[in-house]
Amino acid sequence: MKILFVTLGRTGSTNLCRGLSKTLSLDFLDEPFNKNNSKLFDYYYSKIKNSESIIVKHIITQTTKDLKYTEFLKKLIKEFDYVISLGRKNIKEHYESLCNLRYRNETNKNVHEQYQFESIPEQFKTYYNSILTTEKLKEYQDKIEIISDKNKLTKLYYEDVYSHDIEKNYKNIKSILPFVNENLKKYLDRKDNELNLNASINDPVPGDILDSFRAGNKLPNKTTLSGDV
Repeated sequence: MKILFVTLGRTGSTNLCRGLSKTLSLDFLDEPFNKNNSKLFDYYYSKIKNSESIIVKHIITQTTKDLKYTEFLKKLIKEFDYVISLGRKNIKEHYESLCNLRYRNETNKNVHEQYQFESIPEQFKTYYNSILTTEKLKEYQDKIEIISDKNKLTKLYYEDVYSHDIEKNYKNIKSILPFVNENLKKYLDRKDNELNLNASINDPVPGDILDSFRAGNKLPNKTTLSGDV
């Protein structure tokens, strides 16, 4: 059994893949083609190709250097029995979740605690908006829809998996992956997921900017950072 999730950050993909991995006894590769793993691309691709039981979380646009993304994705998809896109419908909540993760990572706060977006300093929100705007996030969301349509992927959304109705969440997954079992339900609790959502930050803010922020100084605009989605 080989399952691929094509996704964005902060869609609950890590938690869902981990749950499927544990309940179905599948190896789990988390963003194997992240640029931070560039020296291991061949190893990971070989592992995917030769494995018979694996689940992979893949963030859109992550690719090997020698292939355009569209070509790479088509090649990758052929290695899997099930390929699912996982997006998020509510752009406001998606954006706030990304901003919160960035804030907590860069200020050494516990990323697993529940949060109120209003508690994030306005200074940091302004800074984060120079990195990622809701308009840019919408472009990413549109992109995953286009990728899904062009490659005829099965579509799933955060809201389908982490509503407050766990039974409904489970049925939504089972309609796509009919072999899942009820042990997966404990991974579909929205409250627990809000505490445990993870996403990688590929390009951390330089130390001098962090030091400036922690000292209460004004943060400079910086628009070249990526890796939030």
